[in-house]
Amino acid sequence: MKGFKRLLMKAQLGDKDALRVILELYRGLIVKESSIEGTFDEDLMQNLYDTLLACIRHFHI
Repeated sequence: MKGFKRLLMKAQLGDKDALRVILELYRGLIVKESSIEGTFDEDLMQNLYDTLLACIRHFHI
């Protein structure tokens, strides 16, 4: 089984360390996309993290 797929499965089963690793992998992209017209928006960042968490939970492997 490939590394990310295994990590995703573990996160879906409740492994907090696996979830933490996935969140860290996407941290840079989330921070980058959390700006609107050059201004950082903390609420947008939280929304993006919430969306990522939902995607992790519901992704069918």
